[in-house]
This record gives sequence, structure tokens and C-alpha cells, in this order.
Amino acid sequence: CRLELADPKDESKVRRALSGLGDVTGTGTLTLAAPDGVTTLSEVVRRVDAIGVTLADISLCRPSLDDVFFALTGHTTGETS
Repeated sequence: CRLELADPKDESKVRRALSGLGDVTGTGTLTLAAPDGVTTLSEVVRRVDAIGVTLADISLCRPSLDDVFFALTGHTTGETS
């Protein structure tokens, strides 16, 4: 899922709140794998609400091929060895 924070200063708080759910990536707009779909999304909303952070937007989306490639290899498609 993707989270856009209303206040970018809340990023570290949100990262701590989401620990244990998976790797949170990105800056400003955060991305977290949601293998359980809406169940994961609901847990994210609960945790963010519990710490009093406001989200500008949250969405559940399928990963791009680049996202999948990076997750499997640890490299972006443009990197060379």
C-alpha cells in the first residue's frame, strides 16, 4: 500500500508504528507490501490513527514490474554490475 503523509515531519513516527508489518520504503510517500490486501491496509490505518498522524492519501495498489524486480534482486532495472 502507499501512504502520503499530510505532514512529512511525521515520517519517522509512521515508520516506527509500522515496524513488524514489513519494509517501509520511500520518502514522503511511503510504500509497504500488503500481502494480505485490505487486511494489511486496515492494520496500517489502525496503527497510523493510534499515533495521531494524519494521512493525505492511502491506497492499495499492485506492484509494478520494476517493484517486483527490485524486491527479488535488490537492484533497479537500470543498474549495471
